[in-house]
Amino acid sequence: MHAGIFPLYSGPIEGNLRGMRAHFLEANTYRAILRAEYENRSARNARYSLRAFARDLSLKPSHLTQILKNTKGLSKSAALEVAKGLTTNPLEARIFSLLVDASRLTRGEKLTALKLELAGLRSEINVKLQPLEVVERFQTTWVHYALLELIKNEGVAWKVQTLAAALEIPDEVVRVEIDKLVKLGRIKMQFGAYQAADEHSRYGTDTSSEAIRTLHKQFIVKANLAIDNQDVSERTLSANVVGVKRADYAKAKEKIDRFTREFCLEFGSGGDKDAVYCMNIQFFNLVPGFKGSK
Repeated sequence: MHAGIFPLYSGPIEGNLRGMRAHFLEANTYRAILRAEYENRSARNARYSLRAFARDLSLKPSHLTQILKNTKGLSKSAALEVAKGLTTNPLEARIFSLLVDASRLTRGEKLTALKLELAGLRSEINVKLQPLEVVERFQTTWVHYALLELIKNEGVAWKVQTLAAALEIPDEVVRVEIDKLVKLGRIKMQFGAYQAADEHSRYGTDTSSEAIRTLHKQFIVKANLAIDNQDVSERTLSANVVGVKRADYAKAKEKIDRFTREFCLEFGSGGDKDAVYCMNIQFFNLVPGFKGSK
């Protein structure tokens, strides 16, 4: 966690992950957490009542009933007592506190700040809960690769806000991808900004075929958007339909792969870049029902 970059819980993350419960990471309201926790405790003990739950939360039973029915709320002091009865995990307690604070607001900068802190805290927890192999397997999004190329440009002090502005996507999305890249060792925080890490840092190749297909679909969608949103002076799109021999497919693929490597080597090397482009090549069977003349 990087102070001044993420407005997150200021305590240690790794030491408080053990036993994190799903409803603290998924619930949209503190009432949803209370309901889920009561259901869990009732499932473990059939004799556990709402009155017992209220006792454990230092609340009157009538007050707890009103809270669950959304007819009464929690004060800040009461929320602290309830959090003590819910959990001894400071991360869960912070999430609960943020949701209580957010419930008192309907709009404004403070509510936005609370939501950003909650989203950032949860994304950091989720990434750190995952083994590195899981993060590697699901690293395939267009944002992931766009961030890598942007951060290679050392002439900009890259922070979440500047990256989100360049990509024209929400800060929260960038935070999630940044967490993955940091855990994979692809980027690092240095002198208050993100920088590309050592080229020899670990980078997984165990990416699922479904994730790869999803990535290709994302790039095709981005190309489709470029047709309408980018001037022809800034993009090149072409398609050729050609009859081939099936036996020549491997040779054609090898030639495409060689061209791609040479293209990226020629235009992607060196520094002082001021744009990030995507070259997306498809070579597929357009008429799968045709098997050739007999």
